[in-house]
Parts: sequence; structure tokens; C-alpha cells
Amino acid sequence: MLGTLYRIVHLNGKKRSVAVGTPFFAVEFYRKCRAYG
Repeated sequence: MLGTLYRIVHLNGKKRSVAVGTPFFAVEFYRKCRAYG
């Protein structure tokens, strides 16, 4: 899922999508870290 999401954000270019996507990635990354201990 994360790979697909990254691709979508990347395709949108380095516009507002990056600003919106970065915090979302941070949350996803944090959750993944918590899940795997």
C-alpha cells in the first residue's frame, strides 16, 4: 500500500501533494514501526 501511495504522490509532482503527503507518510511510517515493534 505504501508503495502505491508513494507512486501517486510522486506522479503528482513536487507540488502541494508533497506537503500533504509528507505528514501522511510520517504517520504511516510511525504506525508501521509500532506494528513491528
